[in-house]
Amino acid sequence: MDSTQWLIIVGAVAALIIGFAVATMLPSQDAAVEALMREQFHLPPDVELQGFRVDQRRVGGERVQAIARFTPDQYDRYVSSFIDASVWTLHPFSFRGQEVRAVPSADAFRWRSGSEAFMSGGQALRWLDWGSVHTVSQDGLPNVWNLGERRSFCFGVQGEGDDQRVASCSAFGPRDVPDLYFRAVLDERDQRLFLFAE
Repeated sequence: MDSTQWLIIVGAVAALIIGFAVATMLPSQDAAVEALMREQFHLPPDVELQGFRVDQRRVGGERVQAIARFTPDQYDRYVSSFIDASVWTLHPFSFRGQEVRAVPSADAFRWRSGSEAFMSGGQALRWLDWGSVHTVSQDGLPNVWNLGERRSFCFGVQGEGDDQRVASCSAFGPRDVPDLYFRAVLDERDQRLFLFAE
């Protein structure tokens, strides 16, 4: 083996080692999205997230889903925070290439009774396929009997810059569709929180 071949081999091995080191030292895209979900849904670090999934193959950007499972104490603290407007407000963020900084509408971060988030006109936002977590009906909505007593939370983001709007999902209509949705359904019986962003 001559010196040129030796240098090529050494260079290739060094590039692999450096690439691996950089990849393991930098936070992954999934870790950044998980941190964003925790921040927007105000989940403390001690609350366990299960089934966290980021689907980046979707046209238009990522689709995120996760389930938060609470201990009884964590659940009580979490639910008691729902009435605190200083907690449930917008934390500026970036998602799917969009910077979100607008002042939200007064009801954008309000929890509501019921299992589903609707846009105005009664159009339901679709659920993601949860596979073995619960049965999904043919139209993509979870079957009602698979969730206990529930509350829902949903806000949408539409536009950019000075024209950006952040409001409750119910403030949007079929022809007035937000660019981003952040939604959650709290199963009060089983103390689980289903999280979605798309």
